[in-house]
Amino acid sequence: MKNIIIIILLMSYLSCVTMKNQSVEITGKAEDMKAGAVIISNQNNKFYFIDGIKSWPEKIRGKIITLTGILKIFDTKLSKDDESVIKQQALGEKKLILNPKWRIKY
Repeated sequence: MKNIIIIILLMSYLSCVTMKNQSVEITGKAEDMKAGAVIISNQNNKFYFIDGIKSWPEKIRGKIITLTGILKIFDTKLSKDDESVIKQQALGEKKLILNPKWRIKY
């Protein structure tokens, strides 16, 4: 029974309010964050997480790259454990690039 409750909590935590599945091309700076590798867009200064990459290789980190892939946007909500204690978590919109391919621009 407890496993079912945990699964339900995880499903509600990961529920997507907004999901976009569109091809994108982003030019920006390759950087690492605590939650994984990102590209910080030159156009809007927003960051996009890169699926499957925890950190950029040293020869790419800090460089301007052009990245293509499928944009998926998740809207995460506040979740609590069984005792109604708020957990440390990132809230709000998370932009994730699936099937990433990149090249160093400069």
